[in-house]
Amino acid sequence: MIATLPSSIFPLFMGLFQFSLGFRALWNLPGDEDFLTWASAGMGWTIKGISFFDNTSQKLFSVKIGGTLRRLSARKRRLLKKRTDNMHRMAVLWDLDGTLVDSEPLHEETLVMSLAAEGITPPANLHELVVGMPARLIHETFSARYGLAMPFNDWRRWRSHAYLERAARLQPRAEALEVFRELQALGVPQAVVSNSERLIVDVNLRAIGLMEPDLVSVSRNDVRQGKPEPEGYLRAAWLLALEGADITVVEDSPTGALAGIAAGYRTLLWPQAPMPAPAGAILIADQGELRRRLSLG
Repeated sequence: MIATLPSSIFPLFMGLFQFSLGFRALWNLPGDEDFLTWASAGMGWTIKGISFFDNTSQKLFSVKIGGTLRRLSARKRRLLKKRTDNMHRMAVLWDLDGTLVDSEPLHEETLVMSLAAEGITPPANLHELVVGMPARLIHETFSARYGLAMPFNDWRRWRSHAYLERAARLQPRAEALEVFRELQALGVPQAVVSNSERLIVDVNLRAIGLMEPDLVSVSRNDVRQGKPEPEGYLRAAWLLALEGADITVVEDSPTGALAGIAAGYRTLLWPQAPMPAPAGAILIADQGELRRRLSLG
């Protein structure tokens, strides 16, 4: 059944709808319901249930939310408009290891195995010592402090093979992946920036179902300087053409957080184990706080 709109609103509504079709095709905006809610918020109305015919596509479109047109309060209208505007100009750049995929235990397991192969006992604070640290710096640290003698390239190759053999055990960090998917559904630009080599990045993305053709990802092989330098995050923003966007970085380690801060982006540190945030980063306690910081709740 085709709903009837007040005559003063119908022309404006249809104009906004037809404009949205062409605009979304060019800029990949969210789906019809999202745009209609945004457009109607500007007029002070919310669509509760309507069907209409588009002359260009010769198709009948429906938004079935139930009910009829109703007037929004000025306060709700402002909040809805602000939230939708924020969604349309924001972007989120994610760390991978420990943030989207629970891979830190496997990374540390392969490190312990490589040390044991040379008779080295790992320190008790291994996690705090290496979390977020690039591979070369880990090798240099254990060579200088603990006598690791294996050359860097051999050691890196050894660990990569050990990691790949055990990659079937990898699991997503479920609450983070849920937020990623929610932002993806809203059309928010996102990218993954990792201190791991491309080989490991691709295995991790595949393990959590993010090996997608349109996903922008930056690995350690794609930059000259890894985290804590900002190059990876700056490159991701450039690849996404995010000039003028409100960019947020989500990290699980102080090393990664320093990279986000150095890039000049708002940086959220959401560690899996308690740790202080570096100056300039915002410490996140749980998924609820992360969602609020990303205007999702």
